[in-house]
Amino acid sequence: DDASVATLAVDDPVLYFECPVDYTAQCGFDVLAHASEPYVSRPNFEPSLGNAIRAIKLTAENLREATWNGTDLKGREGMMYAQYI
Repeated sequence: DDASVATLAVDDPVLYFECPVDYTAQCGFDVLAHASEPYVSRPNFEPSLGNAIRAIKLTAENLREATWNGTDLKGREGMMYAQYI
């Protein structure tokens, strides 16, 4: 349905400062799962592997801080970028 296609996404880490710890952790693991897909799927697309590695690295570097210190701007920005990739 063309009427339900997003035309704009707002990735502002400040909007997520008050997210509950469990929700932040679950979303972070979802980012990690999607980032690892190019490595576990058979028909992988070679250019996507670099983006996948970057998203996995960003998640590893930022998920703990974003989860346990929800107002940490650096951690939230890192996770925002990881989910965007």
